Amino acid sequence: MLRTTIPRSCMTRIRTPAFCQSFSTVMPLRAEGDTGAVRSGGIAAGDSFTRREQSMENVWFRQHEVDNIRKMREKLLAQKKQLADFEQHLDEMEEAAKLRATQEGQ
Repeated sequence: MLRTTIPRSCMTRIRTPAFCQSFSTVMPLRAEGDTGAVRSGGIAAGDSFTRREQSMENVWFRQHEVDNIRKMREKLLAQKKQLADFEQHLDEMEEAAKLRATQEGQ
């Protein structure tokens, strides 16, 4: 036969440990590129690691700019060479046309 009364020990509220109560299954919302680490202002924002990271980024950025300028200069020189070749070819065509015109006029 089934017992119809609940023992007094089961009637008390079940207490969960404090570390279980804070458990959450919801993922925190983050923006694109967020790592989850929060940088507070003041002393923590000026630590040596942050300064070193910033200086390394600055060095990389400057080097990237120098590389881009060098590539643009190379393209400019190639275009100048091509323009000079076109001018030389045009001068040769003009000389040939003048020579033909003087030969036909005789």
